[in-house]
Amino acid sequence: MENTAVTSTLSNERKCMNLYAVQGDKVRFIAPPHDEHDLFMAGENAERLLEKGQVYTVKVTHGYNLFTFVELEEFPNMLFYATDFEDAFELLKELRMNFST
Repeated sequence: MENTAVTSTLSNERKCMNLYAVQGDKVRFIAPPHDEHDLFMAGENAERLLEKGQVYTVKVTHGYNLFTFVELEEFPNMLFYATDFEDAFELLKELRMNFST
């Protein structure tokens, strides 16, 4: 059964993680470039600590006006941009498609 959680679509139609993710949800770091003001060092934290394509576990999400941040269980008390992630079930769909071809 596919996760029917709310996802956000950016202007270039790239999906990001569920902005209402709950503790224990799995997300994959997709590492888009950052050209915005780096609030709470979220982009810098990602570049320094995360590996592109790696799956991480959501601890909590934080919404602030136009930004949503995610805190990961693997890196407590550090914020990352939610738009830097996609839901891990997207990875499972890709793996299934590659396996069936």
